[in-house]
Amino acid sequence: MKTNWNDRRGMTMSVRFLTGLAAVAALFVVLNVSGTAATAGVADEAFLQKLVGSWKGRGKMRPNATAKVEPVSCRMSATWNGGAKSLNLSMNCRGVDVNFSSSGVLKTAKANNAIRGNWSGALGIGGASVLGRRSGNALSLSMTTKDRETGRTIRNKVYLQLSGNGQRLSNSVNSQDGKTGRTFKFLSLSMRR
Repeated sequence: MKTNWNDRRGMTMSVRFLTGLAAVAALFVVLNVSGTAATAGVADEAFLQKLVGSWKGRGKMRPNATAKVEPVSCRMSATWNGGAKSLNLSMNCRGVDVNFSSSGVLKTAKANNAIRGNWSGALGIGGASVLGRRSGNALSLSMTTKDRETGRTIRNKVYLQLSGNGQRLSNSVNSQDGKTGRTFKFLSLSMRR
């Protein structure tokens, strides 16, 4: 899926910002699930299937460690691929100065009781690996990719909490600045079905 980023003020978005944004979006989209603690396999697949549907919401985003916080509205679509036993996700977010689209695939890793996947981000950044675990109605994910400008490994943490009988999702993403390595709050978002 091709991702387009536009800065309406005419500024060029940095690759490290795009990497962080793609990572956050990917993790957010993948993880809005509820249920009891999963042991592995079938229980985790059932958990991922609870994400299927259309989601929309609003929140705040900070593109990098020194940027100002910007309000955003986002839409997410999740479908289940029964043959591959995987969750396919796509997400679009719009703010005043930045828009982005990204997509990914998640599935359970039965051997180690984990949820794994891949994410595709903006401007040909390439893929990122996703690894996480579920506990009750919360999901904690890590996404790892490389900053193309600095070559530094970028790690993002996504925390998702499903509530309201599976109808509301709270998302918080901490990202890592590609230049400094400094961790900052990248995204805070509330979504509804």
